[in-house]
Amino acid sequence: MANVTVHPVFTIRFEVTADVPDRIEIGKQPAITAQQLTPLTPIQILMYDSNNNQMTGDILTANDPWRVCVSLIPGQTAVSQNLMGKLDVPFRDGAVTFDDLVLTTKSADVQLEFQLCYAGGNEVADLEFEPVYSDSISVVNVNECINALHDCDTNADCTDTDGHYKCDCLDGYIGNGFVCMNQVRVY
Repeated sequence: MANVTVHPVFTIRFEVTADVPDRIEIGKQPAITAQQLTPLTPIQILMYDSNNNQMTGDILTANDPWRVCVSLIPGQTAVSQNLMGKLDVPFRDGAVTFDDLVLTTKSADVQLEFQLCYAGGNEVADLEFEPVYSDSISVVNVNECINALHDCDTNADCTDTDGHYKCDCLDGYIGNGFVCMNQVRVY
């Protein structure tokens, strides 16, 4: 008779909250000063029920969680600011955490808007969730040249400028600094 090895079977269960979500709030704000092109400190969004209790588990189902989206407040900054990173994050284990958001341009008083953008089979507009806003963030210059965040050609010098950088081809090369080619001299 052969030996039979029995392996235990594990069942993964997702805790699903039974309460009715009522609103979202910012649990952890971003730092008030951030370097451009560098991830903001993690931002946490919490959801509360109508009894003012923080929601736990995953909203509605673990397979189709509710989601919170982030965006810049339109027309708020004088410069062209871009927000990069994961802008749509599922509600998991009682919270939503945005941990890879990046602001691209030096500017002052940037605010982020967080809103419920997906609620399973529910119409988001019918739920009447109010958006929430981050504290103002000042985005300071980062030296792209030192931090290797530039696109200059390998045959170019990178010079940091306030909020950006410039590229100039080295002696003996011609181009726009992003593409530099050997200069051919005709005698």
